[in-house]
Amino acid sequence: MARRGKRASKGRFFEVLLQSREFKIVRWTLLPGESTPSTLHKSSFAVMPRTDGTIERVTRLKGRRRSVARQRLTAGKPYFRAVPAEGLRQEVRNVGTSVIVFEKLSGP
Repeated sequence: MARRGKRASKGRFFEVLLQSREFKIVRWTLLPGESTPSTLHKSSFAVMPRTDGTIERVTRLKGRRRSVARQRLTAGKPYFRAVPAEGLRQEVRNVGTSVIVFEKLSGP
């Protein structure tokens, strides 16, 4: 699968699909073993998986390790993450054996 968009550090690829003052949609493409950068979320967000796969989410609240959770992604089945008022720092890692593509809709 050819990857389009910008290269983030360590080989990660992302593409901003649409952005306004109110929201941003970003498509991420992660090879097995790759992860997104640790990102501070200040508002709730939705994710639309475009491929099946398994991710591991490392979630931190106020700089402390809060949880590590695995989640099975199903292409076309979105999920929602509520973010507390103090924000949520999260990193997503592809722990499966195939490429994962997902789109995230979030505040700016």
